[in-house]
Amino acid sequence: MIEIDGKWAITREDIDLENNEPQADFDENGMLEVSACLKTWFDVDARLGSDTGETGGYVNLYVAFIPSTGHMRMFYYQHDDDRYSGERETYLLDSEKAMFLTLLRESGMDRLIKEAGKDKTNG
Repeated sequence: MIEIDGKWAITREDIDLENNEPQADFDENGMLEVSACLKTWFDVDARLGSDTGETGGYVNLYVAFIPSTGHMRMFYYQHDDDRYSGERETYLLDSEKAMFLTLLRESGMDRLIKEAGKDKTNG
């Protein structure tokens, strides 16, 4: 991670896609959302404000993109022995958005969008 304007920014060296492929699904509003679970190699507590170091828990981190609007978000779930956080959204810097968009495209996002469009019109 690097610091930009007082905030920690995730770099390409800090992450990879879990299972090497994003997933596509339609949200409750019928909008296609492409998402991916991220493998992390950085201090998630420092970046996300979670407290896994204190609890011995772990975080599942995701990035999601809605192609029709260009909206991207990053969110996580914290798991501990005795609790589950539910979804928590966190900030995304412009440099991270660009990096995640490139990563999603390199991992087959455009193919998923085409396939999902066919499923939506045929379903």
